[in-house]
Amino acid sequence: MSASPVLVPLTCSTCGGELAGGDAARIFVCRTCRTAVFMEDPGRVYAAGWLSPRVGAAGEPIGAPFWMVTGALRIRCPDARKEAAISRVRRLGPLFFPAFWTLRLSYYDDLTRRYALADPSLLSFQEPFEGPLLDGVRDPAPLSEMARLAWLAHVDRAADVTGVEASFEVERVAYAVVPFFQEGDRLVDGILGVAVPRVLMAQVDWNPRP
Repeated sequence: MSASPVLVPLTCSTCGGELAGGDAARIFVCRTCRTAVFMEDPGRVYAAGWLSPRVGAAGEPIGAPFWMVTGALRIRCPDARKEAAISRVRRLGPLFFPAFWTLRLSYYDDLTRRYALADPSLLSFQEPFEGPLLDGVRDPAPLSEMARLAWLAHVDRAADVTGVEASFEVERVAYAVVPFFQEGDRLVDGILGVAVPRVLMAQVDWNPRP
């Protein structure tokens, strides 16, 4: 006979407060403690932070959650000249991978790279802004491999990575809430002002509960 599913209480293990998350959420947030929990692995708690809007936009911001990954790419290359060329490639900052559902995840490869090349001061955690939060649904387990591939794609723009062996050593994983604003048929992120066609998020509830 199969075991009964384990029910995980939707309360913060630290403060006892209610965790924020909608019907589709797999990741829940404690705004008081600024932590996030992936409910399929509730023993792991991640720091959660809010980014403040940096560009002018009208209306209430909607929080779009991203997994923020920092770390270092380790390269092994038998070709000394190729290794030297790779070492000159501009370093990436924190990598932001959407934790919410997206219609075309590949579209966000560009957004991830834009954040990674942005001024790091724009990406520091601030006081939580008021506004609803989209449900986080993406498992953080593949983040190390996602970061490795993002780095290799970045390096490959400037240097050939054929034959290169690479690994990514994760230093930190956090749950970052990025402000987005609705502007007609598009969505604009409040950090860099990048416009995203709303149709790419057709199945995202952009009127989530606070």
